Amino acid sequence: MQARQHLIFSLAILLLLVGCRDSTAGVGCRYVILSPTPGWVSSGAWMKSGAELVVVDARAGKVLSFDPQEKGFVAQPLTQALQRSSPLRITSDSTARNLFIEFERGRFAVLDPRRAFPIHWKNLFGSSPGNQVSQETRRLDSLYLWAPVNMDILAYAAIKKDVGGSAESWLEGFVQFPIENPRQFQMLGAGNREASKIFYRLGHPLISSLRDTGYLLFLDSGFPGLYRNRKGAGELEPMDALDVLYKSGKKANPLLPRFIRPEDFPAVMRAVERSSMPVGLYGWDDSLYMIFRSPRGGGGTKWVMFKIDPEADRIVASFEIPTQASHLTVVPGPKEWAFIEKGPVRGYRNQDVNGILFVATSRIQTAAGEGLCR
Repeated sequence: MQARQHLIFSLAILLLLVGCRDSTAGVGCRYVILSPTPGWVSSGAWMKSGAELVVVDARAGKVLSFDPQEKGFVAQPLTQALQRSSPLRITSDSTARNLFIEFERGRFAVLDPRRAFPIHWKNLFGSSPGNQVSQETRRLDSLYLWAPVNMDILAYAAIKKDVGGSAESWLEGFVQFPIENPRQFQMLGAGNREASKIFYRLGHPLISSLRDTGYLLFLDSGFPGLYRNRKGAGELEPMDALDVLYKSGKKANPLLPRFIRPEDFPAVMRAVERSSMPVGLYGWDDSLYMIFRSPRGGGGTKWVMFKIDPEADRIVASFEIPTQASHLTVVPGPKEWAFIEKGPVRGYRNQDVNGILFVATSRIQTAAGEGLCR
C-alpha cells in the first residue's frame, strides 16, 4: 500500500511538472511539447500579422502550420497548392510584408503573408543568358544560403563560369540580385577557403536584413565577422560589432569535417554540437540579433543571444535563452519569437523536433543578462 501511494504521488508530481513545462516557462514565455511533430524543420515564418506560425518540413515536402489546439504542426492550405514543387525553405523579410518560399530546382515564390497569395513566381536557374564578365559568361548555379532584402536576395551561391567552347568551372561566394531578374546578380565576395564554405551549407541562417540593407556573418578569417551590404553599394562592408567578443582569441571558428555528400552531414553536425560558434543572424525592429551556441559542461547546449545596434555598430545587450536543446530553429515575429527545439542530428534530414519555446517579442527587445523568462 505504501509503495502504491508513493507511486501515485510520484506520478502526480511528474504530471504537474509536465503540465508546467507544457503551458508556461515564465512571464512572457510559454513552452509547448509538440505532438504531432514534423520530420525536418530548419525555417519558418509568421503569417496574418503574427497570428499563425508556418514552417517547411523539407523531408515531407510540405508547408505546415502550428495548431495551438492540437499542439503540433498540421498541413497548411498552402501545401495543396505548393507541395508539387517540393518546398525547401520559408521566411519573411524584416518588415514581414512578403513571404518567400524556396522550392527544389531553384524555384521561388513571393507571397502576401496575410492571404498567402502568390505575388511572383521565379525560376532562378532557368534559361537566363547570365552575366558577361570579360571573356566569361557567369550563371547562378545554386544557392546554399539566402535571405530577402526587400525584393532583392542576398545569398551564398555557386556560380558557373563558361569560358567558351566546353570549358566550364565554378566559384562560390556572396551575391546580390533582384528576385525579378536574377541574371543581374552582382558578386560581392568570392574565394572563401574550403573549410569556411561548409558553414554556409548547413542551413544555419547566417544572412539577414533590415529594410534595404543586408547583413551576414563572414566565417572565413578565423573569427566570425559581421558585414553589411547597403543597397546599390555592390560590396560587403566590414563592421566592428563582434570584435569585443574575440579579443581573447578563444572563440575562433571551429574546424568542421568535409561536407560533400548528404552522408557526410551527420558527422559535420556532431562536430557542430561539440563546438562554440554563431549559428544565426536575425534582423528585427532596427536591431540585429546573433545567436551563439556552446556546449555545457554537464551536457546540453548553452544558447546566448546578442543584440546589435547596426547604426552604432556595437553589441548593446546579451541574454541566455532558457533551453538546452541540441539545435534551434528561431522564427522572429511581431508578437512572439518561436524557438523550435530539435534533438541531435541522426542523419540527413533526420532528427527529432521536440517542442517550441514562445517568447514575447517585447521580452526579446528589452531582455538583458539571464532574465529572458521571469
